[in-house]
Amino acid sequence: MVLVSLAALSCGGGKSVQSGSGGAVGSGSGGATGLAGAGGKAGATGGEGGRSATGATAGAAGGSSGVGGRSPAPPALTLDGSPIYTRVQRLTVAQWGRAVADILRVAPATPLTQSFKQAPLGKAQFTNNERFLEVDLQAEVDFEAGSEAAAALATGSANALARLYAGTDPAGFVRAVGRRAFRRPLTADEEARYQTVFALGERLYGTGFANGAALVVRAMLQSPSFLYRSELGASSQPLDGYEVASKLSFWLLGTTPDDQLLDAAGGG
Repeated sequence: MVLVSLAALSCGGGKSVQSGSGGAVGSGSGGATGLAGAGGKAGATGGEGGRSATGATAGAAGGSSGVGGRSPAPPALTLDGSPIYTRVQRLTVAQWGRAVADILRVAPATPLTQSFKQAPLGKAQFTNNERFLEVDLQAEVDFEAGSEAAAALATGSANALARLYAGTDPAGFVRAVGRRAFRRPLTADEEARYQTVFALGERLYGTGFANGAALVVRAMLQSPSFLYRSELGASSQPLDGYEVASKLSFWLLGTTPDDQLLDAAGGG
């Protein structure tokens, strides 16, 4: 993709961290309780004699209805093999959708990820299993189409554009939206490159702030710096503030850090 090539950022560094795992636990007995991890689903409601479910199937298994109903055994969870340690973790489809909505400050009537290819749960058992979170041809198409739809929502009206960024300065727009998208401040080189993308948008689609902003949004949402949550510090060193903020936010909330948390990360 042309936009990805414009926005692609090199990855390097050297510390290994254990990737997060998300599942869910749901239980039902008269009313259900769901506890969801990152990328997991809360359990569905169940009646008396409800069953509990663990892992990616928790949302589907809530409980059999009826008094005295027999609860089937929960599906077996395979724990064979060794864990993978990765420094770059691709966002799940659910994380991508929630992060995009929060970054662009939009509430789409139809989820942007409605037609996205989902993780193969029959093999993975968890939606955030890093073994299956790759960017294959279908994912590339999904992310491209999703970023275009998101950019249209965020820049399609004056009100939407004002929620995204209150000013009319291309450099300020790139800096503010880039920090939210990449979960850290942009480097000087990144700022210069995305300002070039902004100018290209106005040249291709007509002079106007919205046209430049839309192309920047499309490029940023297809960048590896957005699609992957990275932890690239020196080996054996603690995560920096932005890495901690990102890890906590996606783990606990399933979405990108907000401006307040990014401010705290920048302050150490």
